[in-house]
Amino acid sequence: MVHLPSDITESEMIRANGGKPLEWPNDPLHRIAYVLWLRENLHGFVERDRMRQAALMGSHGNKNTAQKVHAALRTLAKINGYHVYHNWPTGLEGIIKLIQTDPQDWPVTPQKYGLI
Repeated sequence: MVHLPSDITESEMIRANGGKPLEWPNDPLHRIAYVLWLRENLHGFVERDRMRQAALMGSHGNKNTAQKVHAALRTLAKINGYHVYHNWPTGLEGIIKLIQTDPQDWPVTPQKYGLI
């Protein structure tokens, strides 16, 4: 994997996780929440332009980490689209509401969200 100067390194991802190795949840909603939490922590020591570039085209850590981050962000974008249409919260607030709500009360099915 070729790294660009704008890429977030694996060591920065670990630093964002409090210095501990990354531990990926199996549940897709918890994985999205974890990615949002990591990105929030990265803002504390990674400059804004690098964060933006990494989100648009770059990488977050090694190949495995980058794939998980991008998959989570793509799913979040899909969820946000449904939530805007159905007047539900977006971003982390929307993910937390999904986690706390029975799936039968969600605006759309887990399949439409891309969770199954």
